[in-house]
Amino acid sequence: MREFSPLRVREALDARDGFKGKKRAEIYEFLSELAAHPTMKSVFMMRPQQGGDAVIGPFIEPATLEAVLAEFGRLAIQAGETLDHFFPETWDYALPAREEFAEVKLQWILEFYTASEAENSVSASDANVTKV
Repeated sequence: MREFSPLRVREALDARDGFKGKKRAEIYEFLSELAAHPTMKSVFMMRPQQGGDAVIGPFIEPATLEAVLAEFGRLAIQAGETLDHFFPETWDYALPAREEFAEVKLQWILEFYTASEAENSVSASDANVTKV
């Protein structure tokens, strides 16, 4: 079962994608500390405002909402890239959607990722999108 541990999966994905940094590990650590595992920092999720009372249930706090939406954006890129592999490359009906996704994804990456992450992501995933 250790071969499918979060660490092994991250290492395999990084090796597959040619990533040298540890961004997946950083994201995992960040999310684990804040919500998934009980730690000193996880208490912040129950106290969304510094010095505020603990809250159980829905709460609205701008910084938390921004972090969640940014993570959704990262996951949306991954989901779109994964779904694209289910459509045959020769399927002409998918070409406009592939081109649009590539353009929107590039805008998102340039806005929210570092320059080296953007370069790795764009060169690795857009090599198969060819405009007609």
